[in-house]
Amino acid sequence: MAEAGATQDRPVAGMAAMLVPGSTVLDIAWDGLFHLAPDEQRPMFPVFRDHALPGAPLLFTSGPAAGEAIGTLQGEPLYHASLGAGEYRLLLDRNGFDVVAHTAEDPDCGGHTVWLARRR
Repeated sequence: MAEAGATQDRPVAGMAAMLVPGSTVLDIAWDGLFHLAPDEQRPMFPVFRDHALPGAPLLFTSGPAAGEAIGTLQGEPLYHASLGAGEYRLLLDRNGFDVVAHTAEDPDCGGHTVWLARRR
């Protein structure tokens, strides 16, 4: 059985394959990143860095705290995982991003935990 969050039809490389190195003016991982297992999320930050132009924003959603959960979508199980806020901040900083805004469980965004960062 595949590791939680990992499937053969949705590898980490699938997210990275949509990006062209040094070309993006905006990276968005809304409701996408948190469907990867924690060990699959961490390597995405260098990918975001390598593909973002200086000054490019990165917008993504996460869980409100570190952990894994199985929810449902249209009656089917749906995997969710999150790193802790401190680890996201560290990964962003190490990969050349400054946090512009972070709101946990934002009621104006349907309870999503939202991150906005900018590439240095």
